[in-house]
Amino acid sequence: MNRRIRRKLTRKGQEKVDCPEVDECLALDERGIVDWTRLPDDTVIQLFSCLNYRDRASLSSTCRTWRNLGSSPCLWQVLDLRPHKCDSAAAASLAPRCKNLQKLRFRGAESADAIIQLQGKSLYEISGDYCRTITDATFVDGDAINALARRCRDLVDIGLIDCLNIDKVALGNVLSLRFLSVAGTTNMNWSLALESWSKLPNLMGLDVSRTDIIPNPVLRLFSSSLCLKVFCALYCPALEQDANFVSNNNLTGKLLLSFALTFLK
Repeated sequence: MNRRIRRKLTRKGQEKVDCPEVDECLALDERGIVDWTRLPDDTVIQLFSCLNYRDRASLSSTCRTWRNLGSSPCLWQVLDLRPHKCDSAAAASLAPRCKNLQKLRFRGAESADAIIQLQGKSLYEISGDYCRTITDATFVDGDAINALARRCRDLVDIGLIDCLNIDKVALGNVLSLRFLSVAGTTNMNWSLALESWSKLPNLMGLDVSRTDIIPNPVLRLFSSSLCLKVFCALYCPALEQDANFVSNNNLTGKLLLSFALTFLK
């Protein structure tokens, strides 16, 4: 379809100076076929940004120019793989586009094994869902925790949630720690863990929700930790089902949060 464009350029006194009339035609021939490949690059990139990853791939296959535009760094700074199955083959195909990747979200252990192939060297935020079967050796082992203790001397909050294993002794070396969450963690030696954490001089809050923690280590923690103020134990059956736990503990100045027990002494 032909359009007539008139644009006012300037005024000189009372005289109006207009640009010539221009016929703009986006048709390749008289049949009216639109030549989408002539769209400006910025317009195409904006179009890509409105599409999901599958549709981006389909559109990129249109021509070489659009394939290059579809790999523009601005389109691949954030990657959310949660709705998709990301195996090694998929990660390898995405890797050339992820050189400037900054934020990554994924779901499941299979995706966690594959995302290492993305090689996102600019990554500063990563979030994984439903990764309970991943061991701490994959992400945060004792060496990593000790490195945090040495290099991040102002670190006050650590959350290691739904992990299979945690180097509990190494966490006791993060002396600046004030809040710690190990909610959903399995395979914990609670006696060893709480003995180590009770020596943290600044620990004020501890979250052990959804774990198999038992009363005796908790009692020892309450009696030995001078600064602990808040202890969160939601969905901890061993604590909630122990009828003697409330009457036998010393909670002076401490807040215990649980579905069965929520009180302050």
